[in-house]
Amino acid sequence: MEAVAHKPDESRIEEHFHLVHFVLNKHKHLQSRFEYEDLFQVGCIGLLDAIRRFDPSLGLAFSTYAVPCILGKINNYRRDNRPFKGSQATKKLSPKVLSLDYVMLQDEGRPVTLKDTIPVEDDTSQFDLQMFVESLDNREKQIVNLRLNGMNQQSVSRQIGVTQVQISRMLKRISAKYQSYLKEDT
Repeated sequence: MEAVAHKPDESRIEEHFHLVHFVLNKHKHLQSRFEYEDLFQVGCIGLLDAIRRFDPSLGLAFSTYAVPCILGKINNYRRDNRPFKGSQATKKLSPKVLSLDYVMLQDEGRPVTLKDTIPVEDDTSQFDLQMFVESLDNREKQIVNLRLNGMNQQSVSRQIGVTQVQISRMLKRISAKYQSYLKEDT
């Protein structure tokens, strides 16, 4: 059984590079959008974490512990760096935009918010939105209000007590209801 000293010897990382190569070769699909060298570097960070956290007293081979650590680090990197669909302008703004009140630019000394750039057909659109929100059940109202106040899905999920995935699904259903509501109104 291979073991790493209980006190991590990070200088021995090169001895275990084969584990990173093993993970990348076994999971070739991981390389679809990323360079092998980039994934190898990220895998080495996972390997270093494994070296630091490995406890030989558990009776595991180091490789048994290290491979999931390496794979997890690579998967996190891929998830965090996946392509964002949208225009280049949207990609640049997306990390900064938290709400419709985000100030995009100054126009003759007056701040222009994202809300200001949304086309308004007539004065009833705000009233329509308020009427729609009132038609929602209490949980849906709470979710919409939290999102309109700038909270991201993860924060909303913590406040409501469900997963982020459930919030995403609820928002899709609410959006579909709103589209249907607007069609009924015309």
